[in-house]
Amino acid sequence: MAVRIRLSGYGDCAILKAKLALGVSGVNSVAFSPDGQTLASSSADYYKKDKTIKLWSVRTGEVIKTLKGDCGSVNCIAFSPDGQLLVSGSGDGTIKLWGGW
Repeated sequence: MAVRIRLSGYGDCAILKAKLALGVSGVNSVAFSPDGQTLASSSADYYKKDKTIKLWSVRTGEVIKTLKGDCGSVNCIAFSPDGQLLVSGSGDGTIKLWGGW
């Protein structure tokens, strides 16, 4: 599966045209880091039990890191204002803070 993300109206042209090969059946949430260099996506593959968050380089479209360890499907994600932490909310009701990637 591939997801295309296009930002329009950002400068003179669409800056980001990333084709992300997610390998999952869906995406629940995406979030850009405050500096705009990283895109986080949370998965929604209930059949494969994929409970991961992927961090993508906006510049290259490549996966920087895959974060594992949530107990349920990752339903929402957000970066802290300084970009040092990522918070995730899971289907089982847990909230997790991620840092140090």
